[in-house]
Amino acid sequence: MKIDAKKKKILAFIAVFELLILLSSFGIKLPRFMYLNVTESLPLGIYLKIPGTGLRNGDIVAFRNSPDIEKLIIERDYFPEHFGRPIMLKHAAVEGTPYMIGTDRTVMVQNRYIGLMKASDSQGRPVPQQHPGKYIVPAGYFLPYTTAANSFDGRYYGPIEKENIEARVIPLFTW
Repeated sequence: MKIDAKKKKILAFIAVFELLILLSSFGIKLPRFMYLNVTESLPLGIYLKIPGTGLRNGDIVAFRNSPDIEKLIIERDYFPEHFGRPIMLKHAAVEGTPYMIGTDRTVMVQNRYIGLMKASDSQGRPVPQQHPGKYIVPAGYFLPYTTAANSFDGRYYGPIEKENIEARVIPLFTW
């Protein structure tokens, strides 16, 4: 029985992914130049750290949230229990970029639709809300987002300090 190229790629990815998860369960970490994404905010997979600090709108970044947001994420079990690693999201807006939250909870960045801000999470619990209005990402900050409908990202808690960014990343192996 022949396995086509697409199925081979999927099987190889699954094998690598399972190996990485197994290794991480024993406390073995990925090399410092790689990140593993296991959330639905971006495609599952391995991401490669890119040297340099120049960020542009649309880059993917690995970052840590502020302590109060991280506490809420952990309390509500939004991520797997081994949460200690950074979050990876698309970097929606660099400092100086305008964004808007409509009265209908529509979120726009530079007049482009990025998604809706929901009133509650999948368990029915209220989530933080930015008030409707026009905003500009302040100097020294960035606004993280993803187009995943259930992502808990900057549309709820606003901009994050740029110093929380660990790396700009690109997908290396995803599914």
